[in-house]
Amino acid sequence: MFMSRITLSPLAGLRDLAAVAGADAYGDHKLIWSFFSPENSERSFLFRRIERAGRPSFLVVSPVEPASPSPAWIVETKPYEPGFAVGQRLAFSLRANPVVRRRRQDGRQRRDDVVMDAKRRFKEEHPDEAVPMAHIIQEAGAAWLRSRAHGLGFAVDSRMVRCDGYRQHRLTRRGSPVRFSTVDMEGLLAVTDPERFVETLFTGVGPSKAFGCGLLLVRRAGS
Repeated sequence: MFMSRITLSPLAGLRDLAAVAGADAYGDHKLIWSFFSPENSERSFLFRRIERAGRPSFLVVSPVEPASPSPAWIVETKPYEPGFAVGQRLAFSLRANPVVRRRRQDGRQRRDDVVMDAKRRFKEEHPDEAVPMAHIIQEAGAAWLRSRAHGLGFAVDSRMVRCDGYRQHRLTRRGSPVRFSTVDMEGLLAVTDPERFVETLFTGVGPSKAFGCGLLLVRRAGS
């Protein structure tokens, strides 16, 4: 596997900057695809968009090295071969699309945004109170991550997780509307299953990976 940082080069013009600055999640998806060979018919990469000083850049994890499609972009790549021990503590950062599955009346399942699901329940239980959105985002996001952590090879303490940056996305993909939400999560985790945890770093967390969700970034705690 490889970890890459993709940034705009000094050769990028205003048109290049405007195109990426105004892109939605699907635009980011198409841009990252352009760094890989057309022979790759299935998405095999994870990515995360990062804004710094008003200039977007991307972190990408992929089984093959990306290559810049134009002089407007710089690609810096290194092998990504992480290894961990049971109990090792790591600082993490994650942009996720946290959802909960609900069964419809017709028996089919649907995915509900955990934040909006928690907001609805709060309004039903406290109809006369203002909705504490920051608290709901924190509690719903941390609970979602904690409930999935074991299967992903790690453990988290909700008190050591910060959830914010909630955002609803509405875009069009191939003529069809797409809606999803994201929450930014940061904190500390402990590795419980090193092999499974490495697989999580390569395959991501939660849905909407094609739109920049799910890439779990980690570093040594305290570094």
